[in-house]
Amino acid sequence: MRNRFGRWAGWIGLVVAALVFVFVWFGPAVDRAYIHYVRTPVTVTLQANCAGPGTLTPWLACYATWTVDGKEHKGWVLRKETGAKGETFDGAVVRDDYVIPDRGVFAVHAVALAGGLAPLVLIPAALLMRRQRAARHGRHLPLLTVALSPLITLGVVTAGIGLILLAALLDQPQPDPGQAGHGAIAIGAGAVLILAGVPVWRPIVRQAIERDNARIAALRERAAAERAAGPVSEPAAADPVSVPAAPPAPPRLWWNDETLTSVTVTDMLRLAAGEMPPGSAMTTGRLLDAVARMDLSGDWQRVWLVVGDPHRLRLATASDSSGPAPGPIPDAHSRTWAGVPLTARLTQSLWLADRIAGAYRLRPVPAGVVALALLAHHGNGATDALLSGSGTSHPQLLATVQSDILRMSLPGLSRYIPDAP
Repeated sequence: MRNRFGRWAGWIGLVVAALVFVFVWFGPAVDRAYIHYVRTPVTVTLQANCAGPGTLTPWLACYATWTVDGKEHKGWVLRKETGAKGETFDGAVVRDDYVIPDRGVFAVHAVALAGGLAPLVLIPAALLMRRQRAARHGRHLPLLTVALSPLITLGVVTAGIGLILLAALLDQPQPDPGQAGHGAIAIGAGAVLILAGVPVWRPIVRQAIERDNARIAALRERAAAERAAGPVSEPAAADPVSVPAAPPAPPRLWWNDETLTSVTVTDMLRLAAGEMPPGSAMTTGRLLDAVARMDLSGDWQRVWLVVGDPHRLRLATASDSSGPAPGPIPDAHSRTWAGVPLTARLTQSLWLADRIAGAYRLRPVPAGVVALALLAHHGNGATDALLSGSGTSHPQLLATVQSDILRMSLPGLSRYIPDAP
């Protein structure tokens, strides 16, 4: 409820700020720019003293003359109520019998105009950031939506300029057909741009959301089926006395055997491999980043509350130590998955996950056990990254993963992970 209220408050504040900007800065700047750059410039000379601000007809307060193409015109000055006979000033022609003061376009107005056009850049940039953030959570925002956003935004801005031009006609006794036409053209052009982009943009977003929801639902069903297929759901038989301390000899490459690997873990490996820079090896940090995004059964937000934001901690790009972890040393043949090279630390972590899953009868190897193994030792990039951003200790991190990700406590786990509580 608090987060929802915060989002609503944020959106309301953004809308209010946008309205204040439009009415206080952007609208007047558009009006000044239209007078200065579009209307015919003239030099205006007052023929009599202005009637003053108390007049009931402010558009008839000042009478003046001006010259256009060598022909003298006489008429009234809009938006001016004070002035003395003989005063001259820059103006612009509204109609044959009306002029308006041209007060110029200054730096503050240029900044306001630039601010009104800034959404053409800011909105696509925000969508790109959201696309990257959505990808970290296993969702996808099609790139075409980012490409269409400037078109739609330009339509909104253009239509807004047209409305401003039409609104400026309200203080004229006889609206200028030229300005009314320009305003109508701007609104029409904006509507065309919006109607050209929105009908394409909305189905793309809707289809992407539907695909993501279907994929997530399928992953949840697979995870539930894999858990139901396990021999036991609690490590009751995992008596620390009966847990064998010696590793299998030789360790099996279970992650390369489809009969031993769950669909969820395979999808995690595939996601991690797809985001690797060319020519690099998959690390513990890269795989843990994928595990956290694909594991829908664990409460990873509680882990991030303890250690900090994984993106800020650079979890995915954390490098593994070149020195091996305790246990068997993998050879080049062992350090691969589907042709993707793995670091020695990652290979040892996957071996460790298999040992823990076998000892506690958790088959196939669940994502929570993989996460524990990836965080088992200092020197693993995953461990070092998550412990670098807070005062959390290694045992506290391992305890949090057991309680909130694996959702069970493994007695005697210190036989496999020395820092385990």
